[in-house]
Amino acid sequence: MVNDFIADFKQQDCSLDELKSAIDSDSNSELLSHKLHELMLIIDEYESELEGRYIDSEDYISMYVSLIGESTLLDNHSVWVYGFDTLAPKSMDALIEMAKRVDVNIMVNISDFDLDTILIAALTSRADLAGVAISKEYVPDEYRAYGRKTLDYLEENLFRTVLSSRESVMKVPNEDTINDEVRLVECANPFYEAESAASYIYELIRDKGYRMNDIAVICNDDSSRKPIIRRTFEEYGIPLFVDSRRTITDSMAARFIVSLLEFVLQGYRTSALFVMLKTELTSIEREDIEMLENYVRNYRIRGNMWTRAFKYGHFEYTEEEFERLESTRSYIMEQVSKLREIAESSGTVAEFVFDLIKILEEEWELPSRLQAVSEAQAEEGYNEEAQNTAQSYEACVKILEQLAAVLGDETFDKQGPKRYYSSTRKVLNPLTSVLFHLHLTE
Repeated sequence: MVNDFIADFKQQDCSLDELKSAIDSDSNSELLSHKLHELMLIIDEYESELEGRYIDSEDYISMYVSLIGESTLLDNHSVWVYGFDTLAPKSMDALIEMAKRVDVNIMVNISDFDLDTILIAALTSRADLAGVAISKEYVPDEYRAYGRKTLDYLEENLFRTVLSSRESVMKVPNEDTINDEVRLVECANPFYEAESAASYIYELIRDKGYRMNDIAVICNDDSSRKPIIRRTFEEYGIPLFVDSRRTITDSMAARFIVSLLEFVLQGYRTSALFVMLKTELTSIEREDIEMLENYVRNYRIRGNMWTRAFKYGHFEYTEEEFERLESTRSYIMEQVSKLREIAESSGTVAEFVFDLIKILEEEWELPSRLQAVSEAQAEEGYNEEAQNTAQSYEACVKILEQLAAVLGDETFDKQGPKRYYSSTRKVLNPLTSVLFHLHLTE
């Protein structure tokens, strides 16, 4: 919530002086003044901590707005903007700076809530102050897409609950205006829904001359329906690209790093270790991981028990199997001991972060293992998963480097590294890797 407030505060081009003026205003209640004062302290401390260390996204916007006049990317181009009902002041400033050099065309939809009026007024005011000429034109009805009477009726009436002052009865379309633009299909379950959609798409492609990139499938519950849709479309021979929003913690790289930190810095937590091992980004074979997991579950291996040789269960395993178990444990502890060593020897957070990255790359060989996984996914046809896997390690490293930039000079707490683990987990969790909504590729 605080992060969103700071971002909105900067995007709206506010300043601490304006916030102080609002606090001193007699029109505010005592409670509001106290809240605004707290927010001013947070922003002031935030700016002080980041000054000279890190530039956030909102500050980058201010930087590129000031450099638009020097950019060669706009040469011999025009700018078109559409799909926005509102624009932040900094975005308006960027468009006005572009308009000083090239034609900028902004498509604004007429809104029931006067959002279009508010946006046009704000753009006009800022353009006048900047000395940029602005003109307004309405797109005539003749340019609207034809054959949309059914969709027009649905857009106008779907969510209406009352009649307007000009109507005495609800307007119902004539049968002559109803066409097959909209087809409602009732299915017993999600499997039949996917089957019906695939069959209809197949018909459009085979019989009506549609191309794959003419068709999109929109789903409001892709978490549960995605595997069903993917499997069904594969049966019909329809290639599918899933355009969905994923957190970086969905990636193997983030799971590996976070679980490694959790295992070492949280007192050898067993559950974290197996999350890490099951990413299959280590040299340990799957069979050995499964045998180790069964042994650990049966004999409740946890905490510091991982630091000692296994001594239980000789009677359940052959001598060779028990040696494999102990060899696996020994290898794991040898590898993670290096992270424990840097946690105890690091003087600052930055030292710990860069030593951690070095261990991930040299000891665990994480980049090369992820590259191999990405190539295997691509060969099997899982292109979006392959892309996500290939990019995930670099994204994680950038987050760690940002953490080092912000907290780098702070003393690394050798007695309480759990605090660092908690910070790392918190900054890894919200990062998202956007892949885009369920649609078909050519």
